Amino acid sequence: MKDYKSSGVDVEKAEGLVRELKKKFPAIGSYSGVYPLGSTKLAATCDGVGTKIRLAIDYDRHEVVGEDLVAMSINDLFAGGAKPLFFLDYFSCGRLDETVFRRILKGIEDGLEKAGCMLLGGETAEMPDMYKDGEYDLAGFACGTVIRDLDKQEVKKGDVIIGLDSNGIHSNGFSLVRKVLGRGDIEKHIDLIMKPTRIYSEVTRGGEALLKKVKSMAHVTGGGVKRALSRLLPEGLGGRVDRLNEPDIFGIIRSKGVSEQELRSVFNMGCGMMLAAAPDDADDILSVTGGSVVGEVV
Repeated sequence: MKDYKSSGVDVEKAEGLVRELKKKFPAIGSYSGVYPLGSTKLAATCDGVGTKIRLAIDYDRHEVVGEDLVAMSINDLFAGGAKPLFFLDYFSCGRLDETVFRRILKGIEDGLEKAGCMLLGGETAEMPDMYKDGEYDLAGFACGTVIRDLDKQEVKKGDVIIGLDSNGIHSNGFSLVRKVLGRGDIEKHIDLIMKPTRIYSEVTRGGEALLKKVKSMAHVTGGGVKRALSRLLPEGLGGRVDRLNEPDIFGIIRSKGVSEQELRSVFNMGCGMMLAAAPDDADDILSVTGGSVVGEVV
């Protein structure tokens, strides 16, 4: 089987645990949790980079995962209609390699500059016997202010789905990538595979005036296009998405026998952020954010 589950990742099990958590802690959001603070609402997110770190270590691409770390949390803020304020990072390893750490930090700095966000602090944990030499893990945390509460219940049949192009795989599905692409293929295509996750700061560039035209937004990460549509649209509606600008790397993965259904259930397939809007508002949104209309609500 050439699928995500057989590569060691059970998305359905994880989704089930999250659903249980949301019953116990209803403030947990789809992308960011929201905390009222007077007349302001704060949004907060937490994310990591996944097994892309394995390739960063094996192929000496540490700056990339530093930028990925920022992108994964910041893009979740954007998907919740929030503008980032600050970011914190967590770096853990068995033995601190100062050169590697500085390279990761350089990637974090690059990501923060693109996001328009500041680094407020973090934690560096050196834990002997917890990691093999040269190995590490990362986590990122971001906080922002809500510009507009987005509500997918506003989405209607006939609305358009706007897609903002991805840089490629971004930071999801790497357990499957590593399973289906052998070492030779990975080395051959490493530049395509290890492109950093795009940071979608343009979605808040137009402020509240632009976001009033956006009904719903989805960051296309874990669960791929399929899961993103379920977060973008209310129950009873579906999305016909058939105009994606697919980067070459997905064709390479497809050629290894991964089904179309599995591809869309794991990867972004060229669309890193989805927005739902009325057809009459599409041009105004596209003039600020770029991208294209990739489908419609059915």
